[in-house]
Amino acid sequence: MPFQTVKLLPGVKILQTPTLLQANVCASNLIRWKGGLPEKYGGWSNFLVNLGTGGPSNVTVGGITRELCAWTDLNITNHLAIAGSAGLDVLTPTQGAMPAIQSIEAQYAITTSGATFSTTAGSPVVTIYDPGAQINNYSSVQIQSHVTVGGLVLFGGYSVSAITGTQYTINAGQNAPATAYLGAPCVAAFATAANTELVTVTLAAHGMSVGQTFSIPLPTSVGGIILHVFYRVE
Repeated sequence: MPFQTVKLLPGVKILQTPTLLQANVCASNLIRWKGGLPEKYGGWSNFLVNLGTGGPSNVTVGGITRELCAWTDLNITNHLAIAGSAGLDVLTPTQGAMPAIQSIEAQYAITTSGATFSTTAGSPVVTIYDPGAQINNYSSVQIQSHVTVGGLVLFGGYSVSAITGTQYTINAGQNAPATAYLGAPCVAAFATAANTELVTVTLAAHGMSVGQTFSIPLPTSVGGIILHVFYRVE
């Protein structure tokens, strides 16, 4: 008797008849689908019960929980990821003590002034001193106002290499033409004229050409108008 592999399609189909279906499940009891495969619905148990004498029996997580994912790491430590309306947290139970809860959602800080920039001729590395930042090797920086220093224009997102909590380096993607220290960053300046839609943007060594797009992610007020998002270079 010949054999043939049958790959069941995920989900339980109840609207079509069994004859119409080709490789679907049409009736089920206590199963669930994970990764496109059916598995036994095994019920649940309290994640924090019987952790030891004096251990907790419950823990509160903010928001409405939408999804749970439990796993064991390479050190045989159990974890539970909790995704909900208040963010994403990881709960790690400990014997006889309150479980550790760590938020792993993206953290960010906004700096509007006080940053300084320095370059070295022939190197793409830019050193930034930012007293308002808390930077580590896993951070990234988003420069939302064009900054010119040492013949480079810095704008957009960069990975950082931490030096201290407030001083770090980024890779500009090209070598700086000159060694420079910018205590007061050179940013774009805007000027308008009455009865015209044109706005003149002054930015040293900008490298722009006609037809390109100039981005202004931060709302900027000049001449009674608000500049924001993208504009075509004339």
